[in-house]
Amino acid sequence: MTYKLEANRASLLILCATVGLTSVNVLAQSNDNSDKNPEDPTKIITKLGVGYSNEKLTLSGNIGLDDARMLNGRINDDGSEWSLGGSWLFDAGIVNFNFRKTTYDDDSTNTSYNLGSYFPLSEFGFSPYGWMPFITAGYSYNDGEKLDAEQSVLPEVPVYTPVTSHAGYVGMFALKPWSEKWTTMAFAGTTQGSSDLSVYWGGAGLSYRLSERSSVNGISIYSDSSIYGSDTTYSVNYRYEWN
Repeated sequence: MTYKLEANRASLLILCATVGLTSVNVLAQSNDNSDKNPEDPTKIITKLGVGYSNEKLTLSGNIGLDDARMLNGRINDDGSEWSLGGSWLFDAGIVNFNFRKTTYDDDSTNTSYNLGSYFPLSEFGFSPYGWMPFITAGYSYNDGEKLDAEQSVLPEVPVYTPVTSHAGYVGMFALKPWSEKWTTMAFAGTTQGSSDLSVYWGGAGLSYRLSERSSVNGISIYSDSSIYGSDTTYSVNYRYEWN
């Protein structure tokens, strides 16, 4: 089917970008990541995390391959949402890729293939009132199935309609360290794409550093999708880092 062919093309695109980035990793920035804030999205580190989000337990982890490259993954306790990906750190920011599978409460599904980046504006001397802002932008391909309520006449025989889209997203993420232990976060953005896809999201969080290697945070995220509807997520997470 057409949407399956498009998914394969999107996978190939991200794979080619991954190989290309690997071949030029000699240009990547070598930073001392141990001094970065635990919430800094450009931090390359090995860490393990556990969390609780919308009545589900989550397990996440990063594996730092060197000072510039990292693999990451995340899954919840029933497997309804999981992701795998990687990151490369450069002088101008960090490039991330991942693919994510989500199953919603009505058994609608979405698999997204994402290639994006974070650009720290503080590198250009822009840190208003001590905030550390990052611009985030990228490409996303989405392939899924949505419950068609009009055609699902019988509850025991649901009908799902294929949904695919190519999209671009842009947003802003910022963190504000108030002390060596306390940090606040804020973020907002939008995704716009084909098949009338339109998503807006925003949120905020608070982080506390327990020790040099461990931290906890609480995050609230609101999103509104033209395809899957609105959703609010609350999560609490604990992370432990290794250099």
